[in-house]
Amino acid sequence: MHSDSFAVLGRWGDSATLLSQPTDQKNLTYLTHQLSVALFNLGNITQAQTVLSRYRRDSGSDDLLNMTQMIDSMYGRADFTRSNLTTANQRYGWTIDAMLLMERAASLPPYGKGLQASHEFLREVLKLSEEALTRDVGNSDRLYVAWMRARCRLLLGEYGVALSELAALPALERQDLYNRVLLCALELECLMLPLSQGPAPLADVERKFREIFQDVKTIPFADADGLIALVMRWHPMAAAYLALMPEPLREFTPALDLLLRVTDKASWQGNSVPPQLIAPLIRWHLRVPVLNTTLSGNAAYQVARLSRQVGEATVWGPVVPLLPVVVALSRGGEAHRDAAGRAWRDFGMLPGAHRDPELEGVVEVWRAVVAGERPLGDGLRALQDL
Repeated sequence: MHSDSFAVLGRWGDSATLLSQPTDQKNLTYLTHQLSVALFNLGNITQAQTVLSRYRRDSGSDDLLNMTQMIDSMYGRADFTRSNLTTANQRYGWTIDAMLLMERAASLPPYGKGLQASHEFLREVLKLSEEALTRDVGNSDRLYVAWMRARCRLLLGEYGVALSELAALPALERQDLYNRVLLCALELECLMLPLSQGPAPLADVERKFREIFQDVKTIPFADADGLIALVMRWHPMAAAYLALMPEPLREFTPALDLLLRVTDKASWQGNSVPPQLIAPLIRWHLRVPVLNTTLSGNAAYQVARLSRQVGEATVWGPVVPLLPVVVALSRGGEAHRDAAGRAWRDFGMLPGAHRDPELEGVVEVWRAVVAGERPLGDGLRALQDL
């Protein structure tokens, strides 16, 4: 079968195997481009960039420059402040623009003017991707666009529309690891929100994650590290869950460093977090209305220090509060509630000076849910009332 046929079917491992074999030098630029596409869809961003760098130097091809930038943007590693990104590719140039907008949204602290600007970036992504809904009809393209749009909807608090974006999608091919892992992470994060039901039951989502990382071991050229980085970049709450769930995926242990630690005070990766920011952070991660928050002086300085670099991109945090992860864990059985209880003791929930008594009441409901003293429905209704 031709490599293009494998690509259309989402059989990226087979495509990479065929394309990595010696071939006619006259088609080397095109074949290198196609090989890089296969590799990044397998999570193998390191080898994809190595291949592109080598051949772009030799050929000077603008198409390969575009591909280099596309991969960086799709993994959230591109410098979105650069003005020389090559987005002129007629069919896929919008993808770089959209992913850079999602990077911009993630570079801002989620309160006040930063949150407002973030929402504007996300709505621009939705506009950019509208044409692709009908134009990009390949299964991998459709799945990717659905993930992008549903993720934006969730971040905007539009749960119902997010679920609609995920409806009636084509089946996922086993080797289509980029789409598999991102859509699975999105399904998991839906279970952290005030939804009575998500797009899939918790047990199914956990099973699918385990299957992905088992498949990585046997699919040619697949790379677990790239897929882990992908989830941690675009779905940090899901990554933290996978490190805390019963029989956790040990590959996601580094995601524990993304969790907020709360005692009387709050900290993230050794940096102080203003206590008045914690309640808005929890509300935002639950995708419920965020109360107006103004920070100044030392508090604003502390927030600014929580930015870091991922590749060439600037990212704020992500500072992940525990409550959304507890919500998802509480949808499981006793072992999951036990895991939620251990995480609560280890990471904490609200500091003393949080300034949100309504949220404090909701936290107490969830404390009882985790303890098995109240049903899950009580906790979900409490979130829905926020």
